[in-house]
Amino acid sequence: MPSHLVPISNQILHAAGKEWTAGPDGTIFGPMPKVTVSCQSTVSSKEAFDRVRKILEEDQELHKLDAQYKCEFDESKLSGLATGKHFKASMAISEGNPGSNVQITVELPLALSLAKGIVQKTLQRKLDRALT
Repeated sequence: MPSHLVPISNQILHAAGKEWTAGPDGTIFGPMPKVTVSCQSTVSSKEAFDRVRKILEEDQELHKLDAQYKCEFDESKLSGLATGKHFKASMAISEGNPGSNVQITVELPLALSLAKGIVQKTLQRKLDRALT
């Protein structure tokens, strides 16, 4: 690493009003394009959480996208994270009236920003199928 660069880990840097993150090796990543997919469902928030969790954990199409794909869930907060080498995704489920609201936000590297539409359509199709 050049001497004028200082390794930074697990910090968020703010520069020019944008969020930058530092990886565990000190590599700094700029803002990543985001894709947000939402779905309102008539099922309870707990049931929605279980259904979306099952998709994220078991869907082979998602696992094929990234060899380092892994998921972590917090059932008490009805939330979760899915990460891979080339993306980060967060899931949040809240009470709706009636039912529940599901939101998944995916952050893609700039090199994959052209795939935003495909990612959005694929996730929306999977959510709609699971929650209706």
